[in-house]
Amino acid sequence: MRPPITERIHQRPPLLFDGGFGSRLISMGLPSGMAPEAWVLENPDKIQQVHGEYVAAGSDVIVACTFGGNRIRLEKVGLEDKVTEVNLKAVELAKAASQDTTYIAVDLGPTGEFFEPHGALTETVAQEVYEEQAGLLAETGIDFFMLETFYDLKEAQICLSACQKMAPQIPVGVTLTFNQTPRGFFTVMGNPAAESLNELAANGAFLVGANCTLEAEGMAILAAELKQKVSAPLLFQANAGSPQIKAGDVVYPQGPEEFAEFGKTMLSLGIQAIGGCCGSTPEHIIQLRQIINVM
Repeated sequence: MRPPITERIHQRPPLLFDGGFGSRLISMGLPSGMAPEAWVLENPDKIQQVHGEYVAAGSDVIVACTFGGNRIRLEKVGLEDKVTEVNLKAVELAKAASQDTTYIAVDLGPTGEFFEPHGALTETVAQEVYEEQAGLLAETGIDFFMLETFYDLKEAQICLSACQKMAPQIPVGVTLTFNQTPRGFFTVMGNPAAESLNELAANGAFLVGANCTLEAEGMAILAAELKQKVSAPLLFQANAGSPQIKAGDVVYPQGPEEFAEFGKTMLSLGIQAIGGCCGSTPEHIIQLRQIINVM
């Protein structure tokens, strides 16, 4: 029987998360501009297939296809009347692909809107939207909430608070996405990396870190810095290189073997959890699994 995720994160070997999901679906035919969540209902076999590929690749954790499952994002793709159906079906598909040893997380992502005065989003609306999604997901028997790719600390904090309110018994992990600047690593909204992650951990996140935006080299630099400044367990999920346009398609140039160097660096730093983000595939995760297995 596997231990609770809050215990397992402190054990060795490091936890292996899955890899890119949206980018994998695009390679399987998801039309440009279509939300992955639409395929949860229209093409569920493909969603389950991707989860199964990552389980077969050796992922300890798979994350359900609920990243854009909040009402604001679903409204943008005409699925505002399918909030419940999308979220519940997504977890069902992840569970169907899992094994007894697999941890199931649910993904909560940003609304895609900016708070006032930069945009029209209010804290009250954001809280309501995340409480709705978290409340639905809390009833599905998942192991933890995974808040990913947040570029505004305020929104991440609101989402964290909503999850804790709706399901105080379910652990919450949070990763932000950072840009590398001459002054250090910051979110688009100017939130500094170490300070932001420490604040999230202080507010109850059991796992914090970074995903997306950065490729392996930049993520390794960030990880080395944060390992010295953040005491909470850390998760890093790098992109498979910087995206490029070739023949009208977005491609990620970093192959599995090269991506494996990212894994070696993370393990040498003592990072507690690793995985892949955009452009990474089951083959990339296989490479990380092999590295972990020979620790």
